[in-house]
Amino acid sequence: MTSGALVPDIVEKTMSATPSEFHRSMAVLDASLIPALSHTLDSNGGRIIVAYEALPSVTLGTLLALPRARVTVRFVGVPSADRAQFMRRFDLAFQRGGG
Repeated sequence: MTSGALVPDIVEKTMSATPSEFHRSMAVLDASLIPALSHTLDSNGGRIIVAYEALPSVTLGTLLALPRARVTVRFVGVPSADRAQFMRRFDLAFQRGGG
């Protein structure tokens, strides 16, 4: 998302992440979070609700199975600029290195 992008009230992402990977990435956003499949974060008088839902894994060939999840980010009373800033932080927290 670019800095000028309009972020809707609800953002859904299909991600390759196990529950433990979800927990680790959410801890990057807020180190005080305890492991859970849903989190509510405060944001300038509003709330951001981030929820994890496991989906069937995807198998590539015969050797590789990737976990899949639907991660929903719901903004309640959060201004557009704050939404865009959070989504940039969220995408960085869930980014993985590769090569």
